[in-house]
Amino acid sequence: YTSTGNPCLNLFYSAFVRGTSTERVHELMSLAWHHEPETCLKILLHARDCRAGKGEKKVSLDAMMWLRQHKPATYLLMLESYLDVAYLKDLLMLTLAAQTAKLPSLSSSTPSDPISPTCEPIEMEVFAEFLKRDQQALQEYMARWGHKIDKKR
Repeated sequence: YTSTGNPCLNLFYSAFVRGTSTERVHELMSLAWHHEPETCLKILLHARDCRAGKGEKKVSLDAMMWLRQHKPATYLLMLESYLDVAYLKDLLMLTLAAQTAKLPSLSSSTPSDPISPTCEPIEMEVFAEFLKRDQQALQEYMARWGHKIDKKR
């Protein structure tokens, strides 16, 4: 059988398998999105989940690029959830893929119309925000525990 009769099930079993072409991933994402958007997003997260899911890198990147191109506001809302199940380096891959495909920059400042001619790709803004949070956490850790390290010397 070439189809299960359910676009979301087809997405789960056919798209998120190594070696699936970008075109096929985009086709199945479109069908699943029109059938049931929320389930489509859950399947996408499960596909990239490197701990409890399929851990598929390339096909989930292709699916995110479809989302970025066709549903940019959803892409922006989904980005942080995607990073909860992926790696931070995936932001770099998303940025590279968007620039290679010559997709317009996105802005989080206008969620109703996220396409704007911003200087920095939104993925790099998110990356910078993660680095700022890490730096702040490190400084808090040092302030809390640094004095105990000095006393042991």
